[in-house]
Amino acid sequence: MMIELLDWGHMLGLMESSNPWWKRQRKFFHQTYTASIIPEYQPIIRRHVHRLLGDLLSTPGHQYSHSALGAILLNIAYGFDPKSKDDPYIAEALKVTYAFQVAVLPGAFLVDHIPLLKYVPAWMPGAGFKRWAEYYRKATHNAQNRPFDFSMDGMKRNEVQPCAMTKVVESLPGSDDPKYAEVKDNLLSFLGVSYFAGVDSTNGVLSKFIMAMAMYPEIQEKAQAELDRVIGTDRLPDFGDREDLIYLKALIIETMRWHQVLPLGILHIGLYELVLTPTWVCGTTGLPQKLMEDDYYDGYFIPKGTIVIGNAWAVLHDPKIFENPMEFIPERYIKNGIFNNDLVNPLEFDFGFGRRVCPGRDLAMEILYLAIASLLSMFEISPPKDATGTPIKIQPSFIGGALAYVLVGPFALNA
Repeated sequence: MMIELLDWGHMLGLMESSNPWWKRQRKFFHQTYTASIIPEYQPIIRRHVHRLLGDLLSTPGHQYSHSALGAILLNIAYGFDPKSKDDPYIAEALKVTYAFQVAVLPGAFLVDHIPLLKYVPAWMPGAGFKRWAEYYRKATHNAQNRPFDFSMDGMKRNEVQPCAMTKVVESLPGSDDPKYAEVKDNLLSFLGVSYFAGVDSTNGVLSKFIMAMAMYPEIQEKAQAELDRVIGTDRLPDFGDREDLIYLKALIIETMRWHQVLPLGILHIGLYELVLTPTWVCGTTGLPQKLMEDDYYDGYFIPKGTIVIGNAWAVLHDPKIFENPMEFIPERYIKNGIFNNDLVNPLEFDFGFGRRVCPGRDLAMEILYLAIASLLSMFEISPPKDATGTPIKIQPSFIGGALAYVLVGPFALNA
């Protein structure tokens, strides 16, 4: 019900796949974010990652990754290059990502259990949820429409660089066409999701990488030694170096497995379909699904329409598959000096399955590769210190709603 109050019903991850809007948005993603297209965005990723490194060098104690990731995704989606870390478009988008964290968490709002409460006037005592929803509904509208309008104006003046929007905007009919409003709203939702969804999830992975490096300095040293051996010390890593950085690849994959941003995975499971109610069934995190056809699992018959949840955390921390699953061990993915493709790959769970697999997965991995490689190339990451200057022993601790964030920190980054 909170999704309805926020007017988020046409966001890709919150629609059933039978919805024509879902099919159109998946088509938009195929036109703009498939693996073959991602190299076009590499200059944007490189520019903003290098800008992030400069910001961290000038003021190491600040947390700039959210702004840097927001700038990358804003630039790729709309062709707009924000120069300031305090860009209003990024700030507006971060409001939406916060609202998503809260809104999809089961039990967060009583109206999800008692839908009739949606008719309560916003001014009444106890109706704070209505005022909350209205505030973030407007924030969502602004975050979707303002960069879109800015880029549309820029396109008329040939001032917008190629981006996701320029690839799909030709599908927008003339303003006098009866379908104009519907197609525009669909396009706005697609661009918004491609921007909002990536900021928090990608930043969550980066925060866990930084925590892991502070906890396991010997692993950090191995990764840095590989970078020095393959690349040298006179330049930063680039996309063309990736295939030669076997240990770095294993480190990134282990980061995705060790503590997932989405403990129950992306929850877009092949035969399963999104269900927005009842929210009580999905436990502590995640969105429940329903089975689209009868199925059998481990001798059990599961009828069509059954509400199910894919527990990716359990798979990726199964000691039968991963020895010492709670430990951060990149070496588990390396066999005879090459990447071991025989081991279960966390990416197959982190980004979902089948027709509901996350369409931004290739872009996310492109960003994570260059950001992690560049941070390791430039900085030594160490634990936070107490008042006496003694390094604090880190115990992995997380906070969040649908996504899990590192609670400990800040960590020191020394060039």
